[in-house]
Amino acid sequence: MKAFKSMLTITAILYSIAAIAHNFEVDGIYYNIISSEDLTVEVTYRGDELNSYSNSNVYTGEVSIPEEVVYNGDTYSVTSIGDGAFYGCSNLTSVNIPSSVKSVGKAAFHNTEWWNSQLDGLVYIDCYLLGYKGEKTIGNIEIKEGTKVIGNFAFYNCSNLTSITIPNSVTNIGEGAFFGCRGLTSITLPNSITNIESCTFYACSSLANVNIPSSVTSIGESAFSSCSSLTNITIPNSVKSIGDGAFQECKNLTNITLPNSVTSIGNYMFRYCSSLTNVDIPGSVKSIGWRAFSDCTNLTSITIANPIPPTIVYNDTFSNECYKNATLYVPKGSLESYQTATSWSNFLHVEEYDTKSIESAQADNALVTVPIYNLQGQLVKEHRDHLSAGVYIQGGKKFIVK
Repeated sequence: MKAFKSMLTITAILYSIAAIAHNFEVDGIYYNIISSEDLTVEVTYRGDELNSYSNSNVYTGEVSIPEEVVYNGDTYSVTSIGDGAFYGCSNLTSVNIPSSVKSVGKAAFHNTEWWNSQLDGLVYIDCYLLGYKGEKTIGNIEIKEGTKVIGNFAFYNCSNLTSITIPNSVTNIGEGAFFGCRGLTSITLPNSITNIESCTFYACSSLANVNIPSSVTSIGESAFSSCSSLTNITIPNSVKSIGDGAFQECKNLTNITLPNSVTSIGNYMFRYCSSLTNVDIPGSVKSIGWRAFSDCTNLTSITIANPIPPTIVYNDTFSNECYKNATLYVPKGSLESYQTATSWSNFLHVEEYDTKSIESAQADNALVTVPIYNLQGQLVKEHRDHLSAGVYIQGGKKFIVK
């Protein structure tokens, strides 16, 4: 039964591996070109079909992957081991991985003699953590110091993983690394990583808090999708891009602050975030994708810093309830632009605010305790007690009274 469950897991992981023929072969190792411009390649399997039978004798014994490989007169850097690269190589006994490799694909070593000989638990090759082998009753995990890479889908569906300690030596956490870890409640990401890859925390339904370090520059597609316990998240200004659906179906997410470094809000970004009540869209945002805020049924306030309406192609970027009930706050002097722009014109409630007054209010706040201002920059009171319905600024941040 244990072996049957293991095979089901492997099959589920491999199901999404695309069949791509190798580009070339050198010294018995097969490669795909990742980038012709950057001259980077990944190690892969032979041909265009991945299964145990066709791959069983491709790699045997000890395999040493070079840092560089020459093809058609160009020298390529070997930066990755692709999905299923050694899968099913029943006579593979060991692999030497060079320091140039920055990522290890899903199920790269499954069903090999080497993998099958490893003890249950965390499986490493040198500084590469490939995954967790055996029954998924793991609780708390501490990744050893010196580890540099956590492989793609390393902890796939480890639903009993509750916490994990990641050392600062880790520079890359692979895509889908914690996919389906439904028992994971919190995680501290090290300052050494620069990217949060696609699906890294997909369906981590108990994850309530995440601190994204300022070293991170990109968040991949569906990175936090279906994290239904996530209530708030702060994205640092170091982040330049956020992939489609990054926070889709985060049903308990109540507020989100996007950094000024982000220029677009992707498709499905916050779709089905039904607890989201207010959104601040920075002036750097130039476009908003398809259904980015669709089905955000409790969204009541949208504040935009850009006087030029960001491009929206589809009317269903926001839900009909949002167009009817939410208030759109736009910079002073841009009311007409928003009322005539595609999709923005669907909002029934649009109000202007004075950005200079807000900046003044923020500056004044450094000299006093916690004064409260309205959107016109006028001082209202010192405390939140008995405020009438509206949008206010305290400590340089907006809040809503219903």
